[in-house]
Amino acid sequence: IAFGGLRPLAADEQDEPAKVLPTENEEYQLPEGGAEELTKFIEKLQGVRPRSVRQLQTLQGRIVEAADKILDDEAAGEEAELQAVQAKFQSLSLLQRYGDESAAEKIEQLRQALKDDPRPAMQREFVFLDFASRYDAARTPSGDSLELLDDVLAYLEQGELDQRLFGVFRGIVRTVEYSGEIEKAVGAFQKLAAAAAQSDIKSIADYAPKLEG
Repeated sequence: IAFGGLRPLAADEQDEPAKVLPTENEEYQLPEGGAEELTKFIEKLQGVRPRSVRQLQTLQGRIVEAADKILDDEAAGEEAELQAVQAKFQSLSLLQRYGDESAAEKIEQLRQALKDDPRPAMQREFVFLDFASRYDAARTPSGDSLELLDDVLAYLEQGELDQRLFGVFRGIVRTVEYSGEIEKAVGAFQKLAAAAAQSDIKSIADYAPKLEG
């Protein structure tokens, strides 16, 4: 999954001397307030550009802590919970990419929690998180993009597309294409184009002809 705003971090930046982590300032400590204040805190940290891998790990870890606090708050509304889930998954994905060995297990725990949540918004989030996390795994040397592609095609038979899911599905098909399975990728692009053309979201429908080419 692509997350904007982060430049590649050089390996030697992990040991930058004499630079204070933004999260060491009181301004970036976890607030004591409720969901609204924690959501603003998360948005603030998401706007901080890390100068090193160590800073990225610290910032994303703080976002996960804030998201967990929202999710543990019985007074938090569904919208705040949904934003917390999305922020937590994004941060855990970045942490996993930058070497946090515990992130994969936490993503799986989040996936299971969403799977068991009957609310429609959370079920939609589960579908996205499930495909997105498996897409990340499929891009590793041991990943299985063909099995994932089968699930994408099955979903297209009955599920609805939104912007994020559409982006993940395009990435999955490209991964299959880059693996050398050209014929399967072409067929998948055609089915994705057909589904996109029927979308009520104009930007998705307008993209359909590009997939057919």
